[in-house]
Amino acid sequence: MYFWRIAPSVTLLAIGASAQTTPKQPTPNDPIPFHTVEPVVIRDGSVKIDVYARKTSGSHAEGDVIITGASPNSQATFNVPIRIVPLRTGVPEKGKVVTATGVAHKMSAVDTYVYDIEKFDGRKFVPYTQLEFKFSNLSWRISPKGPNPLKLVSIGEPVTLTGAWAEHTETTYEYGYEKLRLRVASVTITGKTIGSQKITLATGCTAFRIEPDTHQPHPMPFDHEPCATAVFNPKTKFATVAIGGTKGVKAIDVSVARATQ
Repeated sequence: MYFWRIAPSVTLLAIGASAQTTPKQPTPNDPIPFHTVEPVVIRDGSVKIDVYARKTSGSHAEGDVIITGASPNSQATFNVPIRIVPLRTGVPEKGKVVTATGVAHKMSAVDTYVYDIEKFDGRKFVPYTQLEFKFSNLSWRISPKGPNPLKLVSIGEPVTLTGAWAEHTETTYEYGYEKLRLRVASVTITGKTIGSQKITLATGCTAFRIEPDTHQPHPMPFDHEPCATAVFNPKTKFATVAIGGTKGVKAIDVSVARATQ
C-alpha cells in the first residue's frame, strides 16, 4: 500500500520562459528525489527505529541517544494490523496479517513525540518506560525517558535500498533491555499549533512514520511491516484497538499472540 503526499510546487522562470510554465509532475518511473531530511519510522519488535537518508552519515548515536536530521514541520502516518486471513487452503490454523495505514496528524510543527513503551509480563503487556523524539537544532534527538532502563542494543549498517526507496539508505537502530519483549503502546504528540494529543498504538505490529515537509511526492510504502512474516490463527478473536488521529483505523491487538510465538 502506498502513501502519497502532494507537496507545494515552486515554478522557477528562466529568461524568455512563459509564465504559464509549470513543473513536470513526478511519475512512478522518475528517479526518486533526494531531500534535505528523510523519514524516521518507529516499529514494534522490540522497539526499532528506521532512519532513511541519502548518505551513510544521515544519523549517528551518542550513547543511547540517536541524532538524525529533522524538519520544522512534519506529518505522521501509521501502519497497523486490521485482520488475519488464511495463509493457504488446507491449513486453517495459519493466517497472515493484513494491514492498513492511517494519518496520525497532518503537516504541522511538532516539538516532541513521546512513545509509551510496554513490556510483556508473561500474561499481558504492562507500562514500562518511554522513548522521546525531541526536535532541537533541526534534528531529532531520540532517547529513553522513563522510570525503567531502555538501552540502544544494536545499530545496523546503512543498507542501500531499491524500488520506491532507490538511491536511499536505511539504518536500523534497536532499543531493548535484557530479554524483555516490548511494544509501542501509544504516542503523545506536542506542538505549538496542534497542542497535545495522545494516540493509541497498542497492536504489537505497529509502524509509525514521521515524514518531513521537505519531501516531494513519491511512493512511500512501509518497508518493514512488523508482522510481515508472523503467522496467527485466523479463527482467533483478537481485541480491537481504535487508532485515532486525522484518519483513524480500527485495528486488532495481536501483541500477546506474537509475544508467545
